[in-house]
Amino acid sequence: MQFNVRFFGMISTLHVAIALGPLAVYMLVLGVLNLSRRPVLTTGWRDLFAVGLALSGFIVIGPLDLFMPAAAAQRLGPWIWPPLVGLYVLILTLIVLVSRPRLVIYNLSPAELRTILEGMLQRLGLEHAWAGESLSIPLWGIELHVASFPVMRNVSLVATGSAQDLHGWNHLRQQLQRELAGVQLPPNPIGMTLLAFSLVMLGTIVMRLLQNPSAIARGLREMLRL
Repeated sequence: MQFNVRFFGMISTLHVAIALGPLAVYMLVLGVLNLSRRPVLTTGWRDLFAVGLALSGFIVIGPLDLFMPAAAAQRLGPWIWPPLVGLYVLILTLIVLVSRPRLVIYNLSPAELRTILEGMLQRLGLEHAWAGESLSIPLWGIELHVASFPVMRNVSLVATGSAQDLHGWNHLRQQLQRELAGVQLPPNPIGMTLLAFSLVMLGTIVMRLLQNPSAIARGLREMLRL
């Protein structure tokens, strides 16, 4: 009961801003990417790290704040936050490093990607084999599966199996980046929705911060244990 009272009592404008701010920025970037007329390729590690940063606000006002060691917080004051945030960054980095190789292409359909991949591999003279949505490139030591998210119109090339050659994945990324450089496609309409949501969230945060700056300052002092 005390936990619930503390949790709901802590939900303030400051906490809303901390939680939704990074998420709004992430949605804004996604909206811009989906409205681009060119496919955008990134690595799975960057994509996963970006998701971790987008959720960082919820982590700060949630587990880090609610389960903060009281004795350490009283002793260290605001300096309790750097090691806690550092711990989250280390955990996120560990998750990124142990994840399987993956390439993410925004604003592209699976059929369009397969056509581009097939043309690229034939041009390079690389032996390869398709099995449904799976692709094997023996010379590069790559076995992958094509996973799609139709609503967002993005595609992921996800490694299957643990025996993967990272140098081969690097070659695939470089060659695919060159192939995608000359591709132009219509913008993804979902980008406007993402932009609208992100701008509404950012506008709401700014308005609430400006309406009661004294409460924000008080909440910040309490959060930092000043």
